[in-house]
Amino acid sequence: MNSIIPKLFVSVMLALSLASIASAQFRGGDISLGLHSGLIGTGDALDFGFDGEIGTGRLGPGSVGLGGLVDFYSWRNAGSYGHYEYIDWIATCMYHLTLSYGRLDPFLGLFIGYEEATFKIDPGYQYLTDGKSISNDQSSPTLGLGGGIRYFFTRSWAVQARVAGGYGYYLFAVGLNYELRSK
Repeated sequence: MNSIIPKLFVSVMLALSLASIASAQFRGGDISLGLHSGLIGTGDALDFGFDGEIGTGRLGPGSVGLGGLVDFYSWRNAGSYGHYEYIDWIATCMYHLTLSYGRLDPFLGLFIGYEEATFKIDPGYQYLTDGKSISNDQSSPTLGLGGGIRYFFTRSWAVQARVAGGYGYYLFAVGLNYELRSK
């Protein structure tokens, strides 16, 4: 009898924890906020960024979310007398597939945005431009596809991995997300 009580306690606690995680997937009305870092294809630079998304509703076996990303990175070409700086402003439309295993949130989506790109001459090389610090604007619109997966380790906290690629960039990033739940 004494050995049944601990087993029953562990079974009940496990069932309760799985039940609370079961609703951790992204759905309409939820808001996701996150930080991410990754590798950008441009100059193999390290990227830092923020992401956010709001669930707009159900569609088939999943839900749709609208959001955005803001990324910053810079890189220097070997032997260059300056460096490139980029800020990406990206709008996203994501489809989140609902799985029976509630800790995973796979998503696919479309990215459309604008990449601010400038080349700046380093201060030690301004003699090349008669002492003037110049910037060369190379900004452009961008369009791409991406996807990823979130793993919820609590009902509100998740780690994520995402890939994106398209005109002007590609990215592999990992991050941490917090979900503000609608219900």
